Amino acid sequence: MSQPLESVPYLASYDPSAGYVQSALQRLEFSYNGLRLYRAGLRSAMPVSTGDGMTPLGYPHNFNRDSLQGGMIAGDRGALADQCQFSDQYVGTKIVPLTGEEPHKRHHEIHPELASVIMNGRSTAYNACDTTALYLINRARQIREGEINPSGKIMDLILGATRYILRHLNEQGLFEEDPAYSNTDKYGLQVTYWKDSVLNDPHRTSPAYPIVYTQPHFQNARALGEIGKVLDNKHLQDKAQQMRDAGILHLWRNTHFAAAIDQRGDIDPPSCDSLVTLLDIDPQYLPPDYAAQIEGYMEPLVTDAGYRSGIPVTDSSDVYHTKFVWTHMAAIYHAVGARYDLSRVRSVAARTKGYINPSHPKHPFSELLDAESFEPAGNGLQYWTIRMYQYFQDPARHLL
Repeated sequence: MSQPLESVPYLASYDPSAGYVQSALQRLEFSYNGLRLYRAGLRSAMPVSTGDGMTPLGYPHNFNRDSLQGGMIAGDRGALADQCQFSDQYVGTKIVPLTGEEPHKRHHEIHPELASVIMNGRSTAYNACDTTALYLINRARQIREGEINPSGKIMDLILGATRYILRHLNEQGLFEEDPAYSNTDKYGLQVTYWKDSVLNDPHRTSPAYPIVYTQPHFQNARALGEIGKVLDNKHLQDKAQQMRDAGILHLWRNTHFAAAIDQRGDIDPPSCDSLVTLLDIDPQYLPPDYAAQIEGYMEPLVTDAGYRSGIPVTDSSDVYHTKFVWTHMAAIYHAVGARYDLSRVRSVAARTKGYINPSHPKHPFSELLDAESFEPAGNGLQYWTIRMYQYFQDPARHLL
């Protein structure tokens, strides 16, 4: 059984006496069936009351993406093993229009003791097109390092995840997202990768489905390639190569990758997505000058506190993914800079850690920094921000 919510550590005051990082992680930790799991974030390191409809706890659910990517950023193999096991317990088994569930699809946000989050008349439980890829990438590493044996139920789950990806490939070999796969016309979330608020586009805030998001496309290609390699499965490796080739052919736009393509055309605002996409493309598969071109393309996003995630191109009031420096992303930018030897990227990315104040009573590991004032914003205690802070203590530890 999981811990009762009223007894979990995050209801206590923020106490850094055990060390800032450890104390922060303990505030977000919960146990379930013997697994060590994490919530995405709290509004403040101290208990607060809000009048804006948001629970004072902030985001108490387990976000698959946040937990897997956060664990990879910090190189926490134990946390990743537990998160993969938790993900196995909630793997999609059927088509459910209300939640976006599909067979073998991995969840977006779930808590075994809390009700589903409802937005736009739908549950957000399975509103993610990148979590299955993150799961497979971690399972591939666990097989490679001898942590798990790819047989029996685990093998069934792994092969099921590959079938989810293959099912979503269109005729061009691009990974497409579409609520039609779960027999509905919309998800609770308007966007279903990490920039999961609205599209930053002058013509629409919601996709004209089906849509191809560039970053998830290459994440899913990497997932097939890595799991295919450790299983010695030539079919999966060939599919991964076809996806990489298709992505470079159809998504590259002169100096960068478009953020997405839907039925109305390109979605191509100023965005960090091109740089982040390089994380999932091995340099051997990328034309030699592309990484340097992306480094130059990112210059308008440079701030004193690191890279902002985008620049608004509409008058939309939802600027969650365009007005801010997303602090956890600094670790990913830095890792990409190291992989591709992009010194400017490494230098800009390293700025963000200097704006994190682990001793702050309310915002020790802030989710966001305002891109102009550099003041903390969003959740004051965010899981993957803590992991970013750990990354910069020892960048070699990451499993990205």
